[in-house]
Amino acid sequence: MSRSSRARKARKSAESGHAPQPGAAENTEAITVGRETNRIANKTYALNAILGSLGLIATLAGISAAFYVGVKPAPEPIGPKLRVSAFSAEKLSSIQADVLDLGSPAGKAEIESPVLDVVLKNIGDQVAVVSEVYFTFRYSQKIETCEKGGSPIEIAGRYDIKIPFPDRPTPFSINQVVRHQIPAGKTERLVFSIGIGKLPEYSDIWLYQIDMHVKFDGGVEDIHAGTGLVVTPVPSKGYFLNQKNIPDKNCPSRTLNQVRKFVASSGARSAAFEEILEELARFASR
Repeated sequence: MSRSSRARKARKSAESGHAPQPGAAENTEAITVGRETNRIANKTYALNAILGSLGLIATLAGISAAFYVGVKPAPEPIGPKLRVSAFSAEKLSSIQADVLDLGSPAGKAEIESPVLDVVLKNIGDQVAVVSEVYFTFRYSQKIETCEKGGSPIEIAGRYDIKIPFPDRPTPFSINQVVRHQIPAGKTERLVFSIGIGKLPEYSDIWLYQIDMHVKFDGGVEDIHAGTGLVVTPVPSKGYFLNQKNIPDKNCPSRTLNQVRKFVASSGARSAAFEEILEELARFASR
């Protein structure tokens, strides 16, 4: 067909109102656009499906958590449970004592006694009943007076814990039965005076290293309250310096070294040791 014929035909089609038919290139472009539209639509559908799944999972998780909170079992009871909050052997206590002169009552007096002091807290959820406190004397040492000679006067102190006299080989234990309640969440203090039950007024003194243990109803194990270093009888001021007749001139220095070594042991020590060491240092330097 000639070029002029094709031109006439195109003009005729335009005049009749019919659009020209697309060629091969135009069809390919339309197909490509359609595929891209379908691909975007598919991605949008997949994303919506994922988001819907996540929302369902979150909803199920919330329902599960609410169900768990509603049906989880109540915590099991702990029972009584004691914990040591503090332990001390620092204080001294005034003890009522009977003074005996050659076996006959000579009157009454107050003497000083070392004290073991423990503070217990009940961290359980039930009342703890302390049933027994026992003291293990794991070490003892006698400090002899440098001045020879003694007095017939005896003193019988009214201690909570009476140590047998004369001294017995260590270790040994002394039990004290008690009945002391400590409510849940509360803190209580137990104090025990310790001393030799009956002794001469100017006797030798004794040094003790003592472990204190506490038993309570419902407790699986006994509680180690602490270790204390005590001296009994507590020497009065001037006890060493007032000694005059000293046959062994090395005795004061030996006594000072003995007490210093003992005080260096593990344990809470009585405040009485400070004055004892100070006086012994003066005693040994004379």
